Amino acid sequence: MKKGIVVIAGVSAVAVFGMWFTQNAYESSVTDALTRNADTYSNMGIKLEKNAIAASFTRIEDEYTLTLTEQFFDQMDMPALYAESFDITISNLCRVYPFYMSCENEFSLPEGTLPDEFVEKLQGFTYQAGWSFSPLTNSVSSYLNTDGFTVENDGTPLEVAPLTLSSNSDLAFESLNTQMNWGGMTFNDSLTQIDIDNVNVNGDMTRLTGITYLGTSTVSIDNMVFNTADGESFSAKAINVTSNTNEYETGKYDVRYVATSSDMSIGGGALPIDIAQLHTDIRLYGLSEKALEMMNSFQGNFIEQQDMLTEMLNELGKNEPGLAIDNFSASVNNVPVSIKGEITFDQFTAEDVDTGEIAAKSNAFLNGNVGKEVSTALPQLVPMLDQYSQMGMAEKDAEGNYTTEITIKDRTLSANGNVLQQF
Repeated sequence: MKKGIVVIAGVSAVAVFGMWFTQNAYESSVTDALTRNADTYSNMGIKLEKNAIAASFTRIEDEYTLTLTEQFFDQMDMPALYAESFDITISNLCRVYPFYMSCENEFSLPEGTLPDEFVEKLQGFTYQAGWSFSPLTNSVSSYLNTDGFTVENDGTPLEVAPLTLSSNSDLAFESLNTQMNWGGMTFNDSLTQIDIDNVNVNGDMTRLTGITYLGTSTVSIDNMVFNTADGESFSAKAINVTSNTNEYETGKYDVRYVATSSDMSIGGGALPIDIAQLHTDIRLYGLSEKALEMMNSFQGNFIEQQDMLTEMLNELGKNEPGLAIDNFSASVNNVPVSIKGEITFDQFTAEDVDTGEIAAKSNAFLNGNVGKEVSTALPQLVPMLDQYSQMGMAEKDAEGNYTTEITIKDRTLSANGNVLQQF
């Protein structure tokens, strides 16, 4: 009997300790993360604060306030939409267990953020959000799921398919693995057709600094169609875009982009374009950590402010960057085309870009090919290509294929060895 009591007491002590340890790990990790990322959020015009609402040994209730300031909307080029800052409130209700906690989230926007007429048109929108945490493994699993819903638009519904988003990370988000699947959306009226089918996003990343991560992310879309009443159109199938950011030498980083699509069509212009078996493989290298961080911030802010662009170009030019085109190939209107090569730069500044001196600080070798099928598929281009051949800027073989080699070296631009321009 006494042994049983001792065992029960021991288990209870472990359970109590586990619950205390879990709460303490949660509080300290969140505090550290908010403090560490405060400057990054501030530069983006974002404030994130945590407020404790209630707590007991088995339950924690917090409220996170995400403030989007006027600076944020200015950077997003949306000052007319939201002239003042506003708060997004995230309620966080957690149940605490020994060495584990499970939380549910609810999101609230300020009253009037969404126009009443839009809310009335929104039918069937529901969501579930939450996360769980284990301090023993320092692992966090989170999720956000939405059901399919409809937005009525003057009798023509916008159909939005369900979305599932999940992630696994440590509490400090030093490593992050994400998966998203969205069924897409459909909208068809007399003026516009939009169809997006099955979007998948996957990421496996490790934090470098701030909100800049190294690793791989992939986006795939089964099908996209955009048509307008004036005849403009775009469609694509089996789209896959992968980006990989890597430290290939100490202090030097590269970003590699690989994009493919089985079929793509662009209409509405003078010459409709059909592209099949598109494959691009491009690598930007020679990036410093600061340049990589600035590129990420620039993309995230959606702005083209001259001072920020100037600073980014100055930083980019310090490490003698380069661009490798390992593959760019496709069948364009049934004509095979391809480009391969590399462009490298000596150290340069933003002023060199503005004045055109950047051309004198570049070296390039590009090989381009156009298939013989051009003579039947795009006969209007043949006179121009033949003229380039006669000028020695391209070569035409016995079967009718065209090739050219473009080089930039010693301030000289050449095509197939023939000088075109000197800088």
